Amino acid sequence: MKFLLLTLLTLIPLSTLAASADELYQVIAFQWDSTKQKLIPTGFGSGTSVHGIGLITNKHVVEANGKTADFILLCKANRRRTKNSQCTIPASVTATHPDYDVAIIHPLNKKPLYPEAAIKRSSLSAGDPLRIYGFPYSPEKGEFGDNKAYNNFETFGTDQWKNSSLGDKLTITRGTIQLVGVSTATGEDIIYLTDAKVDHGSSGGGAFDRTGKYFGIPTYKIAEDYSGVIAFSPLESWAKEQSKQKTKISSEILNYYKSQTEQKPKSTSSRKLTTSRKSRYIRQISQKEEVAEVQPKRTSPRRSIPSRRSYTRSTTTPAQTTEPNTLETPPGQLSSRVSSLRQRFSQNYKPRKRRESSGSVKYFGAP
Repeated sequence: MKFLLLTLLTLIPLSTLAASADELYQVIAFQWDSTKQKLIPTGFGSGTSVHGIGLITNKHVVEANGKTADFILLCKANRRRTKNSQCTIPASVTATHPDYDVAIIHPLNKKPLYPEAAIKRSSLSAGDPLRIYGFPYSPEKGEFGDNKAYNNFETFGTDQWKNSSLGDKLTITRGTIQLVGVSTATGEDIIYLTDAKVDHGSSGGGAFDRTGKYFGIPTYKIAEDYSGVIAFSPLESWAKEQSKQKTKISSEILNYYKSQTEQKPKSTSSRKLTTSRKSRYIRQISQKEEVAEVQPKRTSPRRSIPSRRSYTRSTTTPAQTTEPNTLETPPGQLSSRVSSLRQRFSQNYKPRKRRESSGSVKYFGAP
């Protein structure tokens, strides 16, 4: 049994163990409106954390009207794909490729986005299987993808903003490579045509081979059955050079984002009374007021009671009085009273018998 397990582990590449949902992020791009002094969402897409580079996505995800996004919000995919992602990582665009639809994103805290996907440097051929990870969104229900983040961040910065950090759920589609586009200048693979299903929001996601290695960027959709994936291997050297650039963002934009996402403290006021409780409470108060009006007011002054601290016990002895004590009984009457009590006691009391060791009987208990 142990030999069989070791054989299976040697046959399975280690990179397949690293291919999971943790490398994927949903990307939400914002533009800063200087007149209204607020952030406006302009794009929704996906991105993959690649080893030694950063987050790779499409350029059209982070650009709008020929302008690069001023602020990026990253939503880390949940390991359980049945749950929504959490949009809690502020980031910015560090570089965009001049010829390819590729962009690099880094978080503002300058920390790597672990775990990172391993890069596949060997070429693929037609018929090879692949998987595409992404966050396709659909503004209307019933279409392919989710619409949680779209509905949530559409009201960002307005009165309808609910201050929620929920993004979309991660979606995985499977397919095969139908066609490989090769560069005539370098001879490298530059694009793959696949039959894996994608939609709006899948742009910038990750394309993985059967071993779980990252090899391309889903970029565009062709009709309903085909999609195009840009090969990442020819762009690896450019991406490593551009990943050394520092992230830049204005403090004004960052302070606005913090003001919109900070959790407000819950109200400590008392709970509201229902209509029935409120009417009963008012009726009780009115009854107490009526009783207070009927009762007469106290005219005599209240007796003042000294406080416990101010009270001290007197140590002086009371003065001797010369008046006779009426409770004391004269000596003659005391003897007659005692004799009458003894007589009454002897009539009602029946003595018990106690047998002594000698056999004689002795009465006790009677006076």
